[in-house]
Amino acid sequence: MDATELTSEDVATPPARFQLFNDEELASFIDSADSDNTKKQIKYSVSVFDDYCKQAHIDYADLDNAALDVLLSKFYAGVRNKQGKLYSKKSIQAIRFGLQRHFLSQRGVDIVKSQEFSVSSKAFKALLVTLKQQGKAVVNKHPPVSKPDMDRNQASASLDITTASGLQNKVFIDTMVYFANRGMENLRVMKPEDFLLQTEAESGREFYSLKDFGTKNHAMDDTASQGGRMYEIQGNPRGPVATLKKYLDNDQRKWLQKMSVYGMTTRLLAETRYKT
Repeated sequence: MDATELTSEDVATPPARFQLFNDEELASFIDSADSDNTKKQIKYSVSVFDDYCKQAHIDYADLDNAALDVLLSKFYAGVRNKQGKLYSKKSIQAIRFGLQRHFLSQRGVDIVKSQEFSVSSKAFKALLVTLKQQGKAVVNKHPPVSKPDMDRNQASASLDITTASGLQNKVFIDTMVYFANRGMENLRVMKPEDFLLQTEAESGREFYSLKDFGTKNHAMDDTASQGGRMYEIQGNPRGPVATLKKYLDNDQRKWLQKMSVYGMTTRLLAETRYKT
């Protein structure tokens, strides 16, 4: 066949270099940066603001920024929980955060940082002063787990590594302790390949590190890495590295599949099942 006789069907079309997003796909891509908890907080914040506006008989959809600033000032001054009491400092800050993200997304304005919202910012600061005066600015944190309590937990039947549920519980606790996540953050989306087994050059000790995850504290910070290392305790079969190795042993899946242990709903658990 002469080159001049080639048709479009004879010439291979190179793969597209770029992915073309329509408006709906772009909105979904941007929305994916928010965690489920952030989305829930935004939804809750907007619902509280909507309830306030309904009681005040105000439709804020068409308000300009100056009028919205005044409305937010009155909202901060008058917002109360369902019992008619002031929110705690942490709760009202979360509500403001949710509204900030909502209006940034829907109207392209930042109600926290923009100078157009200086009046409402002053009202919010006045609210924080009021909360402090009434003792609602104190953050009640859970006390740290004491060493005797942790020793009792480690010795309990709930963390018996010869049982499927005990092995799971042991690994979950070690993961929360050594990788310094917020509670059970990201535990339900972890997979076996997220745990990276390495050897420290100086000591020769094995340790696990964890693939980077977006966390609540560093969701938008691509310079912060997932913290923590889980080091082996040499000669101890209950050491964190030893039990995690056992948990991730692919040769031991069938045994745990037969066990049908209640509560094994995480993706990590669905993909890694073991025998003693």
